[in-house]
Amino acid sequence: MAPPAPDRLQKSQQDFESWPIDEKLEVLNAIYPVGRGWESVTSRKEHIDEFGDVIKHGETYYKLWNGGAFGSEYKLSQRSISTLIGLVLRPIDSLLRLALPTARKRNEQAWEEMQKAADALDAHFSGKKEPPQQDN
Repeated sequence: MAPPAPDRLQKSQQDFESWPIDEKLEVLNAIYPVGRGWESVTSRKEHIDEFGDVIKHGETYYKLWNGGAFGSEYKLSQRSISTLIGLVLRPIDSLLRLALPTARKRNEQAWEEMQKAADALDAHFSGKKEPPQQDN
């Protein structure tokens, strides 16, 4: 997912309503550990979300791992995730200004780490003696 445009930081709270859901979700996910935020999923069956909203087969919904076993995650419909995002982020303009740079930096760091791992695997399987060293 591409980071939101830099000019988003300068926009007003009212403009937040017009942001695409993936940009709003990126801001919300900045408060979660890397890889543990909300993610969009296409439903393969009907679900009832955490607020009682029906998620129909084929609809996009959002899930958040809650630390339990397989299938143990929070599920929110598109309507519910929009409500959650609005309640958490809309009234806190300063949080938006702080969370966007954090989200961008985390995305860039995760991408760099994935690229290093891919390079190391490529080196290993292409017959090079030593994979590139990782920075710690």
